[in-house]
Amino acid sequence: MVHNRPFTRRHAGSKLYISKHTDNWDGLILLSSYPTADLSKTKLRVLSAYGSKDDILNLKKVESARSRVPKQHYERVIKQLWRAAGRWCGHYFR
Repeated sequence: MVHNRPFTRRHAGSKLYISKHTDNWDGLILLSSYPTADLSKTKLRVLSAYGSKDDILNLKKVESARSRVPKQHYERVIKQLWRAAGRWCGHYFR
């Protein structure tokens, strides 16, 4: 468990909140997202995951955001996965 209470907000505001309260959190999971705040000097464990066919996510912003996460972060690309109308699609979930 990352925190004693679930925190599942799905927009940039949640990442900004966590960046100001890192002592309350062990980690952050970014699903088809990237941090806007600098988390590089925190002790947060960060997992970033997105689909290989996600045409909504701006991969240039993902690349530039890598400098804002701790060096020991995990990034996973799920093959053949894309988003449509806010839902994940692809053979991975069939």
